[in-house]
Amino acid sequence: MQPSRPAQTTSDRAAFTSAADAVDRSIGAGQLRDIALGAGRELRSPLAALRVLLEGVRAGVTVTQGFAARALEEIDRAEAAAHDVLAWTMPRRIRSVGTTLGEIVESLRASLGPADRRRTHFVLEQEDTALATDAPLLVECFERSLRHLYRAARAADTEVMVHVHATADVATFSFIQTGGEAQASERDDDASLPSLADALLRSSVARLGGRTSIHEAEGHRCAVITLPVSTTRSHEEAAR
Repeated sequence: MQPSRPAQTTSDRAAFTSAADAVDRSIGAGQLRDIALGAGRELRSPLAALRVLLEGVRAGVTVTQGFAARALEEIDRAEAAAHDVLAWTMPRRIRSVGTTLGEIVESLRASLGPADRRRTHFVLEQEDTALATDAPLLVECFERSLRHLYRAARAADTEVMVHVHATADVATFSFIQTGGEAQASERDDDASLPSLADALLRSSVARLGGRTSIHEAEGHRCAVITLPVSTTRSHEEAAR
């Protein structure tokens, strides 16, 4: 017998719509300006690094394999930043379907690059807990946040523990930095700008009816995302 999937109810859809409206109302002009400045910084940084590399080529620097790898890395960063800007300016519609915590974690693990996957450690409890949500959107936001954290990290030993668990009503995803320090900008005004990854995470989770809490202390970061569970039964219980 196939396990049943939780259906999205009318009240679920109303909650998601209400959350989206709340996000729109809560973001003021000042916050939008800061987010735009932060997005511009994330686009300019890899382009500036790429310019330095190309200026070196024009000056006669020999192109080595390491040089080419660095250039491709900066192009990837610029491409990712451009994708994030598009995701912010043109958010796609929510498509909630039945899934489990285990399926979300496996999708997130598969979405990470080899280097990021080695530095991300998962602790999963109640993996059969069922919920109705837009899992691809959620995984995309989680992967973006992890990628941004690792890129901004000062130390190569930066790692993140992802603790996922659930109660009868709420599923919780905790991302806890366990090594290294967050990269501080040389300019205080740049350091205070919010990242587009965080803005996308907050807005997307709110559209899904959840909440996001992000704390940073002494160069370490902890992000906690909570989402409503559509049913108190796991897939295993639903199949009985």
